[in-house]
Amino acid sequence: MLGAYATDIVVLSNRAANGIVQIRANNATAGGTGELIIATFKDTSVDFLNAAELRGTNIGNIFDTEAYLTALDFCVSNSTSVPIYTKSTVNGGSAQINSSSDSMYATFQVPLGYQATHVQVNGNSSSSTFDVYGCSWANDVDTALTSSPSVNSNQALSSSQSGLAGRYISIKFTPGSSANRVYGAKITLERL
Repeated sequence: MLGAYATDIVVLSNRAANGIVQIRANNATAGGTGELIIATFKDTSVDFLNAAELRGTNIGNIFDTEAYLTALDFCVSNSTSVPIYTKSTVNGGSAQINSSSDSMYATFQVPLGYQATHVQVNGNSSSSTFDVYGCSWANDVDTALTSSPSVNSNQALSSSQSGLAGRYISIKFTPGSSANRVYGAKITLERL
């Protein structure tokens, strides 16, 4: 039943006991043969076609075609003895490691339906560098996607990284000085 009320609300409903409402659309084939159920609405759940893409302009830390990591996302280092910290004067606005030779790492899972094309890591010194790697949950093999560009530069990845189950990118920040800090990272995304 489709109803319009005196307010500016349009209602699509099924008032039968345990009524279900479906939203359908056609693929390239016209008529009933090409019809697909895109969404099924029930009294306590909504089911979407597995191949359906849900798009928004802000999903968590993803803003349409950009994703952002904070300084505190760089929370792992390759040091077993030097901790990562933030200064009390910046209250989490940057992170650093008290070492010039150790690195800090953050990871990001590219969402399904997108690919990562560029990464920019920002920090207080362009003498710091970063690297991006393609990784998998199944093993510790990684693929280098950059060649140590300077921090504060937007770097194209050597190979775009599509959102795939079990795949993610790892971003390595190498300060080069114990005084250098990371502010965060921006990952540029394209819809597939």
